[in-house]
Amino acid sequence: TYEWSGDLAFLEKETVMLPAFDWGQWTGENIFDVRLSAPNGGSDEYGHNDAQYSYFETVPVFDSQLIVRFNTNNVPSENRWEVLDRDGQVVHLRSGFGANRTYYDTLDLAPGCYEIVLHDSGEDGISWWANNDGTGSFQFRLVGGGLWDSVNPDFGKNIRYPFRYSNLVAVEDVPNRVEGFTLYPNPAHDRVRVEYTTEAPASLHVEIYDMLGARVYSGAAREVQDVFREDVSTETLQPGSYVVAIMDGSRMLRRVKFSVVH
Repeated sequence: TYEWSGDLAFLEKETVMLPAFDWGQWTGENIFDVRLSAPNGGSDEYGHNDAQYSYFETVPVFDSQLIVRFNTNNVPSENRWEVLDRDGQVVHLRSGFGANRTYYDTLDLAPGCYEIVLHDSGEDGISWWANNDGTGSFQFRLVGGGLWDSVNPDFGKNIRYPFRYSNLVAVEDVPNRVEGFTLYPNPAHDRVRVEYTTEAPASLHVEIYDMLGARVYSGAAREVQDVFREDVSTETLQPGSYVVAIMDGSRMLRRVKFSVVH
């Protein structure tokens, strides 16, 4: 249930943004069902139009990192692409391409919902029969294989590719220290200390995920000049394996698997 408050005159409209939904727990039918009730705290004088529903398709869920392969056409100055998180914030941006070249990007992101948006300022896509811009392509694959997908290159102004990262993949089992990252003790009993050395000032925070990709801890962001340190209580975590991630906003800098025992 979501409660919205506002002031609408007769026949006025308003767009209501619902809070993010935990799709990792979704097991129902793919029906988006909206029912309105209690306008101004009372009863609707005409309740026959208080409900609407529509069917939807779930987005692909990836357990491996996604690789973006962009083959440019003759006028790549018209193109840029970006990755948006569930709040619409840009977490990855690419532009400044050369003509008729191939670019690869591996998206190292935290679990969550994302959308890749490919833009064309000429509003004729990257492959259209009615111009001389040449032929381009925008494709996706997973690290280790298992997926080949692409967007329709004749898309006009922009085209979108939504997806979701569920589990953290390719995480490393490390004893204690590796490449400026320290986590101890491992296994952890009641708490774990995380240390990370950054080469430039950054706003960092710690996130912990279980092996199903659910976030079980998110620390407060702090401005760091060189070494980031944080002690995290593990007393409320069930025994098992987890992944700790050092985050710069929505961008994951480092992730390592550790265990909790009680």
